[in-house]
Parts: sequence; structure tokens; C-alpha cells
Amino acid sequence: MREFDYVVRFDWPVFSFAAGAMLLVGLGFGLLPAVRASRTNLRGAMRAGARGATLDRASRRLLGSFVVAELAIAAALLIASLAAAQYFRKLANEPWGFSTERRTASIVAFADRLFTTPAAKQRSIEGILTQLRAIRGVVTATVTGPSPMNAQRDLMSCTPEGVQTT
Repeated sequence: MREFDYVVRFDWPVFSFAAGAMLLVGLGFGLLPAVRASRTNLRGAMRAGARGATLDRASRRLLGSFVVAELAIAAALLIASLAAAQYFRKLANEPWGFSTERRTASIVAFADRLFTTPAAKQRSIEGILTQLRAIRGVVTATVTGPSPMNAQRDLMSCTPEGVQTT
């Protein structure tokens, strides 16, 4: 993974949906055939002459269709998970649009209660940037808000130097 990528995290809504779907499918395909089998006339099934008395043709067809549907759902889930894994791999290898080599980023939060005025906060930030720029090997240092890696696209504003907005 690249240095700017997000950490993989546990997503509760996705997990809840998957667990609910698994529970629903498991109960539907497991409980319904069990209920149908419990209605079978066992006394008639035990007779020597009643070979086919356990299930009639419609019941066998219904249970067979359950097996086919369960296999189709399993195949669809397998294909979807493979497609999602390939998409994630492709996304992780996608270029950012700018070079990330020999660059570092850090998140620093300045508590407003530590500064008496916004100008004092601005002077402090400028002092930190001056110290960072003085380090050997540092070409440039800058402050952004919000962070380009964490902000939504519609919240980012970019005004190139020399361009005036009205």
C-alpha cells in the first residue's frame, strides 16, 4: 500500500447487512425443507409397498429448486467478492495524480484555547513552517485545511497563486 492510503477498518453497516442476509438465507433454505419434511406421513413411509410416499413430485421439485437457488446465490456472492477484490487491488495501485515519493504528511491539531487571537495562531503556524523549511533537505512545507487526503471533494477549495476570486 502507498503511504497515503487509508487503513482498512471494520464497517458495521456492511457487516450487519451481510449477517442479516446470511441469517435470512440460512433460515429460508434450511428451515422450510425441515418443516416440509416434518409433515411427511411416517407410518405410510415405513410400509414396504410405499417407496415413494415420502415426497410427492411437486415437493421434490420445490426442494430441488431450493438447491439450485442456493448454488446460484453462492456463485453470485463468490463472483461479487472476486470483483470487489480486483477493484480494490486496482484502486490501491492507481496513481494519486501527484508524486508521493520523498514526501511526508502529518496531521497537527491546534487547540483554539491555546491562542488568544487568530493572529497569534497564524504567527505560531508561520513559525513552525519557517522551522520546517530550515531543515536540510526540505524543499517546501505548507499547511492545508482540510487535509487533501481526508476532505470530501466538494469541501476542497483550490486557488492557485496569483488568481483572485470575487
